Amino acid sequence: MRYLIFLCPLLMDMAAGCFFFTVPMEASRLGASNIAAGWLMAMSSIAYVLFSHWLGGFVSEQHAGRLISISAVILAVAALFLLIANTLWMLYICMILVGVTMAIFFISFQVFMGPSTSIHPLRSAAIYGCAWSLGMSVGPLVEGMLFNVAKFWLIIPILLIAVGIPVLHRLQQHLSGGGANIGSPGLCTSPANDRRYLRIGRFGIFAAAFTGFGMKGLLPKIGIEALTLTPAFIGIVLFLSGVCQALTALGCQYLTRLHYNRKSLPVVYGVGMAGMVAIIAWPNSPAALLVGLGVFGITSGILFHQAVFYALNQPAGIARNVSVNEILVGAGSVAGSVICGYAAEYFGARGMFAVAAGALGVICLIQHFYRAPAGTASGRKTSPVTDEL
Repeated sequence: MRYLIFLCPLLMDMAAGCFFFTVPMEASRLGASNIAAGWLMAMSSIAYVLFSHWLGGFVSEQHAGRLISISAVILAVAALFLLIANTLWMLYICMILVGVTMAIFFISFQVFMGPSTSIHPLRSAAIYGCAWSLGMSVGPLVEGMLFNVAKFWLIIPILLIAVGIPVLHRLQQHLSGGGANIGSPGLCTSPANDRRYLRIGRFGIFAAAFTGFGMKGLLPKIGIEALTLTPAFIGIVLFLSGVCQALTALGCQYLTRLHYNRKSLPVVYGVGMAGMVAIIAWPNSPAALLVGLGVFGITSGILFHQAVFYALNQPAGIARNVSVNEILVGAGSVAGSVICGYAAEYFGARGMFAVAAGALGVICLIQHFYRAPAGTASGRKTSPVTDEL
């Protein structure tokens, strides 16, 4: 039952996926430009960055439970605001509330999940990455199927999630004896104390957020207007991309040679770039879009997992490490949304995907030439994962 708590990030990102799919569609209905849509998506990320920085200074295991419940309340308020939104500025406010909700929840949850489950960091990072990735993929699928019905039905899944998250959290506390620490998760030894790998993970999470949230956040609007796709098909594309990311993140607990190994970085980034190149080469092909974003999900799954694992595997300062990761997620999303929005406005859909591929290439080069610290073997494996750790 200790894995029950991981349903919470699945549900929260399912709600976030609902917003990230519906709000660009609503912006398109209101006649917003691609640049305006990019800034609209960036607003949630700006709020995410600001609250992540603030929360990183004081959040602890004692505060985490209360903050998770507060995030669910704000989520419900954002859903009701989406229901009444009929102007662009109301959509901006809605996305700000979404950013605040996600910052509060995800930092609090990562601080909470270690003591509440006593699962090895390599495994907890994998299950956590799988859970939120699945949620982010299911949300657009649900909204894509519901988009042509009454607007009221679009917020029903979000309101149900807002109720479900506190219930699951309370149930987990009850099962774990009131939230007491039932054992500290084991740390992988080798280079876990080396903070340079923590910084490499941060490069990766910024790259994944820039390309993933920036590019995919604009896809609902770009897909309808430039690629003439249906909302249902766009939802399926985003769903399958998220599933690829989720399965890759889950598999990372077994792919131990990827961790603390700088030599694997060009391969990881190259896979994602190949997906973008396929879309650029066949911009009007739904199959290329489906396969390209699915391949990109493999890269983003690895990068997100490594950043979380490196943060949790540090012997001290987990709350601050998690906070910095989430700040970089927000910053990458802001930069990606705005830059991809301008690229789509002036160069079309191809321009947006070219920016995503270029960002992966640049960050890959930075990471590749980022010197590993003396005395640390680049290809050294992490310790194997067992249920006892």
